[in-house]
Amino acid sequence: MDDQTDMIQKVIIVLGAQNDESGKLSLMGLARADGALAEYAKNPGSKFVLTGGFGKFNSTSLPHAHYVSEYLTSKGIPQEVILAIVPSANTVEDAILTHQFLAGIETSEIVVVTSEFHLPRARLIFECFFE
Repeated sequence: MDDQTDMIQKVIIVLGAQNDESGKLSLMGLARADGALAEYAKNPGSKFVLTGGFGKFNSTSLPHAHYVSEYLTSKGIPQEVILAIVPSANTVEDAILTHQFLAGIETSEIVVVTSEFHLPRARLIFECFFE
């Protein structure tokens, strides 16, 4: 991206949570997705990076972030503002893989959406990669 007009003003990173065996988001997953929707409503030019792959929180054949993407688009988020689905397995991978994905993209702000209890841990980990 060569000039300021190509800069993404805000990237909203949504951290993964559980879903059931049919892909239905848990209450925590819904709360995180709804938090991301609220952030997007304040900044409609934002883009999304969705995290969550497979593991104890998701035993389906699709990454958890796929189900978050479906939820967001069902709420009116255009598919083209979802920059990436990062198939991470934990918070450290969330930060590493998201940082790698965003390495060549200019942004003015990055917001991480997670649960309140998870925020201190997520902040500590993400600051290691994004500062």
